[in-house]
This record gives sequence, structure tokens and C-alpha cells, in this order.
Amino acid sequence: MISEQIPTTPEDQITQFGMLYEKYVFEQLVRKLVRYLNLKTVCEFPYNRLMGDNNSEYFEKYGCQVTRIRTEEQVSDNTKYDLVWNFCEFEQIASSEYILSRMKSLSSNYLLVITQNLFNVMLYHYWYHILKRRAWDHGKMDKMNYLALKKEYARNNIRLLETGAFDVPWFVLDFYEGGKFFRGLAPKTLIDTQQEIRESFFEKLPKPVKILLAHHHYALGQKSDWV
Repeated sequence: MISEQIPTTPEDQITQFGMLYEKYVFEQLVRKLVRYLNLKTVCEFPYNRLMGDNNSEYFEKYGCQVTRIRTEEQVSDNTKYDLVWNFCEFEQIASSEYILSRMKSLSSNYLLVITQNLFNVMLYHYWYHILKRRAWDHGKMDKMNYLALKKEYARNNIRLLETGAFDVPWFVLDFYEGGKFFRGLAPKTLIDTQQEIRESFFEKLPKPVKILLAHHHYALGQKSDWV
């Protein structure tokens, strides 16, 4: 259950639900990674605040020591972390090779990259921008899926351990920008943020289906022995 202070008006609840659900399912992924990879130190590079003030709060919750580094910050090559990760930065930075090389230099073992999913609900998000005549501001579209991550991992000698997709709410629509029309379609009983947020059954669908529906793709990698 997400124990955050959240708005109480019906419209605010609907608007906030997308973010809260995204964080809820992301916490499940973090918990799994910390447990199975035995993570102790984590670096978010480059860090942002797309999930609130602290994207890495769940790594901290499950016992990791977290460091956040901006793109332009320089750190000692001797500083290493069990996991280096970022959230929706891969598609924003022009040079994939640059960002992955920096991540490798900071990591002693694992790398995790999370992107937005261009395929999200038949390109719904993209067409919504077209409909509203709103400039696309979510990064390079050809980098917003797990296939682009697999390609760049191979190019940078990063062993691919797992790819996946997450954040598929009950109603499958992206409510961050969907406007009142789409938010109004959601059954209020499903987005009552005063109640315990529960995992959507869509999260348990086969991976090929989730790849088309989910808000995010991710790739977990490991530094190759010869790098």
C-alpha cells in the first residue's frame, strides 16, 4: 500500500492515480531486484524527479545506500555501485554510448535502464500529442522500447539478463496527459486513491502482450567479464 499524503478531491484523485500506480508496481520490481541481486549500493545516473522528489526511494526502503548523480557531474573512477540505473533518461540523451559507458564506469556489476514504451496502447500517447497539436517532448521515439535497449547493451558489451514491461493499469490508458475525457472513463472504484492500490491483472499477462500495453520497458544487464 502506498502511504503517501495525496489530494482528496475526486479530480485530484483521478489525476494522481497514474503516478501512484506507477510507483506501486515499480516498488515490486525494486523489491525483487534488491532481494535476488543482493544489492547494497545503488546509483541513479542520471537522476531526475519524474516519479516525485526521489525516484530511488524504494531502493532506500529495502536497505540500499543510494547516490544520485547528475549528467554533468564527474566522480572518481574508483567509486563503484552494485547497481547503476536511470528512469526515462536513455531516450532523452543523444548519445546512448555515452550514457551506458558512464553507467558501466560507475557499476561494479549491474545496470538497469527504464524507458517509456512507444508502443503503449497502439501508440495512444503519441497520437494524443498529434491530436492536441502538442510537441513530442518524451525523447527519441526509436529509443523508447526494449529492443533499442537490447541493441545498445550488445554494442556496449553488457550482458543482457532480463527485459520486461510494467505499469499496465486496469484501464490501460495513460492518464498523465489524457485529459478529463479519458480520466472520466475510468470507474471511480478502481482509482479511489484513499483505498489500497492493488496490482492490475494486466501485470500478469504474457510478456508479448504487456510489451504492447505497458507504460514502461526495462532491461537489466551485467558488466561482461571481459570489460
